Amino acid sequence: MARSLRSKRAIPRRFGYTWAVPDEVHVLILSQHSLAQLANAALVSRSWCRLVHTTAALWEGVCQRMWAGRHVLQACRALRGASARAALRRSLAEARTCHISKEELCSLEWSFRFKHVAGHAWTAVDPWWLGQPARTLRFEPGGNIVWTDEAWNGLMRWRLGGGCVLRVTHAELGGFPAERLVRHLTNWGYVFHSKWVGRMS
Repeated sequence: MARSLRSKRAIPRRFGYTWAVPDEVHVLILSQHSLAQLANAALVSRSWCRLVHTTAALWEGVCQRMWAGRHVLQACRALRGASARAALRRSLAEARTCHISKEELCSLEWSFRFKHVAGHAWTAVDPWWLGQPARTLRFEPGGNIVWTDEAWNGLMRWRLGGGCVLRVTHAELGGFPAERLVRHLTNWGYVFHSKWVGRMS
């Protein structure tokens, strides 16, 4: 009986979970974890700690999952080839930064709508308030604003201050209230808003 018990106790030591399962399987499991869960997983064992800190394939999978459907700077995507972990770290830091370069501003297409407080004169001609897709626009490097539906082409100009304050002027109506930049918590996109309008990348 004693010999039988000793042999049963010996099985976990010889064929323990960590020893028996290939690293590839561990990486597949860990790649489905959140960042907080990965930090905890690194404390489970030395082998998991090693995998979390040194396995490029793990961070490739995490990048792919975290970036899906989110706005990620091209610089972060380019860094992914050298180090997916560093690229992810940079993208997470950038997603909390309320700053945009003129180059990035001009590279994106923006959706636009008036807010209710702008008044009926504006909301009555806004497609979004009529149950249609929001108007879209692009900021040109020269300062012009180009609308997809050509609604106000040639009438509006833009100026970016400090990377976070957008000022738009109309050739006939003058200046509109300044729009301040915030970041979308879900998709990491850019959102300019004032008491009158909202623009989202």
